[in-house]
Amino acid sequence: MEVQFNDPRFHSLESDPDYTFDLPRSVVTEYRMCLQLLRAAASNADLDALRQLNLSDVSDSPAGYKAISLTDGYNLVLKPNPESSSASIRIMDIARSDCDASAK
Repeated sequence: MEVQFNDPRFHSLESDPDYTFDLPRSVVTEYRMCLQLLRAAASNADLDALRQLNLSDVSDSPAGYKAISLTDGYNLVLKPNPESSSASIRIMDIARSDCDASAK
């Protein structure tokens, strides 16, 4: 699956081993593991089938936004792109569970 980033810092968080985006190390590790699973998915249907992602709808957000629980009270907020000819998602945010989908 193609992964796009709403903010280039999310790409750096995946690729730069020393960059943490001021997040706890455990959240960064979980984020990187989630991205590996997302990239391995062949379609949006595969995302729903990956139970370990625990994908859920985000309440109080634009339609289509999904969340994956990371750790330490953080969620990875993403938006699948069903209109794309190839399977793709956009990483929108990493948010605290007790906040809206715009903590960072």
